[in-house]
Amino acid sequence: MESDEAGPTRRVARSRKRSASSLLDTSDIVSSAKKHHEKAMTHTMHDSFNTEEDWFINSFCSDNHSSYPQKSHSNIPGKKAASVGKLEKSESSIHPASKTSDAVESVRCGIDSVVVKATSKQNGSLPDDGGTSKVWPAESEGKGDAEQGVTKHLSLKDRLKQKMKRNSMAPSGVNHTVDLLRETVLEQAQMEALVIQKQGTDVDIGPFYGLPSKVQKLLEAHRGITKFYDWQDECLRLPAVRQGRNLIYSLPTSGGKTLVAEILILRELLCKKKDAILILPYVSIVQEKVRNLCQFALELDFLVEEYAGSKGRFPPIKRRRKQTLYIATLEKAHSLVNSMIETHYLDSLGLVVVDELHMIGEGGSRGAILEAALLKLLHCGGTQIIGMSATLNNIRDIQTFLQAEVYSNNFRPVKLTEYVKMEDSVFMVDTGEVALRGQDILKHDRVTMFPYSDDLRKQDPDHLLGLVMEVVPNNSCLVFCPTKKNCENVAMMLAKLMIKHHRHLTTVKRTERKQLLRELYRDGNGQICPVLEYTVHLGIAYHHSGLTMDERRLVEDAYSEGTLCLLTCTSTLAAGVNLPAKRVILRSPYVGSGFINHSQYKQMTGRAGRAGIDDSGESILITKKADAPKVRELLATTQEPCHSSLMYDEGKGIRSLLLSSIGLKILKSTDEILRFMKHTLLSVQAADLGCDVEAVTRASLNQLLKLKLVQEARNTPDPSQNGSQKLIHDQCKDFDKSKIFSQPSPRSQQSINGSAAGADKSVKTCHNNHVAMGTVAKEDGTTLDADLSNSPNVHLEVTALGRATFKGSIDTDNSRLLYDDLKRAEESLVLASYLHLLYLVTPYDMARDLHIPWMVYFEQMNTLNAMEMRVASLIGVSESYIAKKASGQSCRQKVNEFVISRFYLTLMLNELWQQKTVWQVAQRFQVNRGFVQNLLSSAASFASCVFHFCQELDEFWAFQDLLGNFVKRLSYCVSMELIALLEIPGVKLGRARQLYHSGLRTLQDVAAADPEQLVRNIEHMPRKAARQIVTSAKVMLNEKAETLWVEVESLVALPTVQLGN
Repeated sequence: MESDEAGPTRRVARSRKRSASSLLDTSDIVSSAKKHHEKAMTHTMHDSFNTEEDWFINSFCSDNHSSYPQKSHSNIPGKKAASVGKLEKSESSIHPASKTSDAVESVRCGIDSVVVKATSKQNGSLPDDGGTSKVWPAESEGKGDAEQGVTKHLSLKDRLKQKMKRNSMAPSGVNHTVDLLRETVLEQAQMEALVIQKQGTDVDIGPFYGLPSKVQKLLEAHRGITKFYDWQDECLRLPAVRQGRNLIYSLPTSGGKTLVAEILILRELLCKKKDAILILPYVSIVQEKVRNLCQFALELDFLVEEYAGSKGRFPPIKRRRKQTLYIATLEKAHSLVNSMIETHYLDSLGLVVVDELHMIGEGGSRGAILEAALLKLLHCGGTQIIGMSATLNNIRDIQTFLQAEVYSNNFRPVKLTEYVKMEDSVFMVDTGEVALRGQDILKHDRVTMFPYSDDLRKQDPDHLLGLVMEVVPNNSCLVFCPTKKNCENVAMMLAKLMIKHHRHLTTVKRTERKQLLRELYRDGNGQICPVLEYTVHLGIAYHHSGLTMDERRLVEDAYSEGTLCLLTCTSTLAAGVNLPAKRVILRSPYVGSGFINHSQYKQMTGRAGRAGIDDSGESILITKKADAPKVRELLATTQEPCHSSLMYDEGKGIRSLLLSSIGLKILKSTDEILRFMKHTLLSVQAADLGCDVEAVTRASLNQLLKLKLVQEARNTPDPSQNGSQKLIHDQCKDFDKSKIFSQPSPRSQQSINGSAAGADKSVKTCHNNHVAMGTVAKEDGTTLDADLSNSPNVHLEVTALGRATFKGSIDTDNSRLLYDDLKRAEESLVLASYLHLLYLVTPYDMARDLHIPWMVYFEQMNTLNAMEMRVASLIGVSESYIAKKASGQSCRQKVNEFVISRFYLTLMLNELWQQKTVWQVAQRFQVNRGFVQNLLSSAASFASCVFHFCQELDEFWAFQDLLGNFVKRLSYCVSMELIALLEIPGVKLGRARQLYHSGLRTLQDVAAADPEQLVRNIEHMPRKAARQIVTSAKVMLNEKAETLWVEVESLVALPTVQLGN
């Protein structure tokens, strides 16, 4: 057992391990050494007294000086003397030539200087000219022995005087003890610094995964995170992370994936001094993440920019003083990557993080856009890609595509138990050994014994009330329903049954629920959904896309805070918002009219269990006996494979990818294009999908030529080809002789069919191995159907229309339609109202498959004035046609029904433009509020696309000026004075009006405001919301200031002019 003297050394070593940052902090080490020295001196002095009288004399005389000679242990008892000797021996054993880091050397210098000052102060001496303190010589041993005999015959008074005199001349023990502590601390610091250096990287600036300790304190203060999970710590220390290689990490839902991504992003911004992009699937999640990271941005001095909807600057500003985190949706991220490639800004981008990476296999345009963005980043190189995903069945395919390493873990912070309920029986899902042995995956667990009357059983045959009441109100519960209407019906049914059988629930959190209702009234401008008005009193609400974004946010916040204990919701909540619950109930194994798939099931059940609150979570799937076989199959299967989405809608994804790549000059020839396509996820999975990638690539190029989005390059210099270049150019010029695009090989002969049909029918899905090939049209009207096996390497470039299409992120099949609409409007644009402009920015995709109530349409047409009716006529909307459809009469009049449907949406936008509320528009047009708000958001986004489309075509110069401020105002449909406030993250229309009326009318006003003052002066302003709004305003103000600095520096920079000879 070690002696007490070693205690200070052990305590120093332990304290050094707690924080690597304090290892390198000189002031901390000196302070610690001084404290431990005082304790060591006290222990040593007290142990050196042999008699009571000596103890009295020494304690009386040693206030400022040591009572024992240096290096002498004669007065120290045996064990303790040995311990002191052991410490001195350990001091001498420190290797003088051991290698230390610069930080340790600076610590040594700091301690040396402080020790000199401390020693000088205690000895009453000052440093000499050389900067060292005077050292008092030790008394000779002989003199001490001679005096010892005389001392025995002296009186107590004389002995006191003699002792005080000796103490005044004796050297202090401070030197030896502090030196010993210094060497011990430095040795420990050296060892730990070497460990940190071995585990870290050259860019690390602190001990917290390379980040400063301030990040750790911010996580604890704002997130309550004091400790990482073991898998998070392991993942952050992977060699792929330290070396900047691509990485995919896969865990079940609610495993804590986002925190790892945020640490990696902060490392990129603060340590490597490069920008980063965080790609999220939905606009609402982007907005939430922007709000949450604003406080970190303000404290750590970086910028956050939102790229969602109509927000986002193209091209982004390349800042020199601060790094920027771009938080973007899939669509905006793709446009952002394109813009960075075009402006040579990609070298400043160090990291791209993709949340929900499995959406690359979504099957629609969003999956294709994500694959295209990642493929371009891989092609250009230099940017690390990190992908987060739930468990994937074919993750190796994505690993090959991204050239990444994979980290997977089955960790869940809370244990999940899955159940299936059929009639009165509840079965536990056993996916372990029972399933492996081929036995029934459903194991009978219990029979429900809820005290239901016959009347109650008729109202609630699935025992929803009983299942819910087992957890609420003390815990939370989510009930997933197949449709939006079913969500509202279930919420209403449960509320009525609770009032009848559990009326005491109306007294729970009564104040908070009344406050929530007031917030809903305020955001609805005095209107509120009658279902929510009835159910909120009992802690119940519904959540689906029919709510406005403001309503959804209020419901989500109330649920997170415990004001609401039960939500009835659709599957979109599981995919978009992290709202965990003690129990998750699936009302039915259907989503809409389709049977649920494994991915949807895991997303919903994954919400069960609240980390840090519950020890366990449970899910219950309610099903009928008729669906039992399908349910067993669902539970026994693994995750659905994630396949490339490039072939969606007959190859539209490939056409968009090729158009943008040629436009960005990433690809310049057919050979480069074919090599490029071999690196796609589609190529990796070609064998599984039965797809000939080369065939569909050439088919897509054919269609781009037909749509006049791509053309043969006029100048195709290639030094490597020298004289042969002219011959190739001549071959490519004559389509009749060249045989440019056709069948690639005998193997794909049967998969290529010549077709002169329109572009929208050009490419069949590759799953059935059929690809339609269009023909290339010449200027004289002849066509080409040639043999590719003998074709030359054709150089390509985008046309003006093609450039406008990819710069505006316009669908390739809609670009010609948009061009024609703008061309017709240019000839007869009506500017007496905004109706004509609103029609031009009405999204094409929302007009398809639209159900129109014709009487409502007719009534709305009657409200238009003469000028607006002229707009309808110019567009092609016939009033007589609408009247006949409203009266139920058959109509033989030939009209473009797509234009009719699109103009109906334009009428909704026109009402919103005139500042009618979402409630009023929804009621008038017989649609839900969520649809109206989604229409507005989509229109604002499409208007931004049209604006960029027009900027690339000089012939539409008039629209460039008209659409500038129009796009920004359309995003909010409010008066101009409120737009500045609405741009602040977290500020919606109702809150913006409150801020404006309270005197806060600009971004600067809000940034300078005191959050506590906002709480006092603005009605129903929560303290948390006030802090978020002020912080977001400060971050936006910093971003604007940084932008101005960049402009100033560019203006004052002296241009470099080279004069000719």
